[in-house]
Amino acid sequence: MQVRAGECVVLFGPNGCGKTTLLDIAAGRTSADTGRVTRARDARVGYVFQRHADTLLPWRTVTGNVALPLEARGDAPAVVHTAVQAMLARVGLSDVASAYPYTLSGGQLQRVAIARALMLAPSLLLLDEPFTNVDYRSALQFAHQTRTLCRTDGVAVCCVTHDPDLAVLLADRVVVLSPRPGRVVATLEVPHGDTRTVLDIATPELARVRTALLDAVAHTVITA
Repeated sequence: MQVRAGECVVLFGPNGCGKTTLLDIAAGRTSADTGRVTRARDARVGYVFQRHADTLLPWRTVTGNVALPLEARGDAPAVVHTAVQAMLARVGLSDVASAYPYTLSGGQLQRVAIARALMLAPSLLLLDEPFTNVDYRSALQFAHQTRTLCRTDGVAVCCVTHDPDLAVLLADRVVVLSPRPGRVVATLEVPHGDTRTVLDIATPELARVRTALLDAVAHTVITA
C-alpha cells in the first residue's frame, strides 16, 4: 500500500484488525514485527488520535492548543501568533480562539485537533476515526473540509473510519482489511477526487463504490 502526496487513502475494516496499529507504525510510535514501512526522508507527520479531545490541554485556550507545536519548535512569539490566527481562520475557529476545550462542541474540538496537527505543515497526516463525536451532517462537512485543506497543501492522508459514506467522500482509494490478522482484501478506487463535494455522496458513481465497499466487508465477515 502506498500513500502519495495530495492523496487520501482510507483504511476500512473491523475492530481489532490492526488499523490503529498501522497508523502508529507509520507515525514511528511503535515498530513493526515484520514487513517494512518507508517514509520519505524529510517526511513530517501530523496525527489526529481517535480520542482527540483527550489530547487537548484543558488549561490552554484554542489558540494555546493550536500554538503548541510551534512553541515546542521554538518559533518566535510573533511568528506563532500570525500562523495560529491564519490556521484558525482556515478551519473556522476564529470566533472561539479564546475559548477553553470544556466549552466547545464535539465538532469544534475535532477542528482544534486537526488544526494543531496541520500547524507544522506535515507531509503525512494520520487520522484515526476523527469524525466519530459529531452528527452525520457535520461529519460529512468536516471530512470534506479536511480533504480540501490537505489537497490544497499537497498532504498525504491516511485515515481510519468505519463509516462507508465518509470513506467514499474522503478517499482516493479505500483499502479494505480482513478481520485479525488484518490483510488487504480489496482496494477500491474512488472517482472524481479533484472535484468531489458532499453532494456527490448521492451520485451513481460513488453509490457503486459504496456498494462495492460494503460487499467486500460482508465477504470478509462471511469467510472469516
